[in-house]
Amino acid sequence: MHMRSHQLAILILMSDGALGLYFMAAPIPKIAIIAVSGSLTRATFPTLTLVVDKADQLRGVYLSAVADSMGLMALISLGLASLALLMTVVPFRDS
Repeated sequence: MHMRSHQLAILILMSDGALGLYFMAAPIPKIAIIAVSGSLTRATFPTLTLVVDKADQLRGVYLSAVADSMGLMALISLGLASLALLMTVVPFRDS
């Protein structure tokens, strides 16, 4: 029940239409994260396999990949946050 309590709160406090919009929009960030992580894996895996036997290089390449992916996700998060107001104005405007 606790997994869907946010949906129940939206239904009670807003409307079933708002819940429908939420249900459709909620997976969008998850889709973005999966797409980015898949792309990063495809890009970094070959590099990591080249240095797997060299512990000193592997550590550096791994930390660089983690730092780069965190930076990329921070930029994507800032971009989504800057668009959030525009994306919520349309579905929740006064009719």
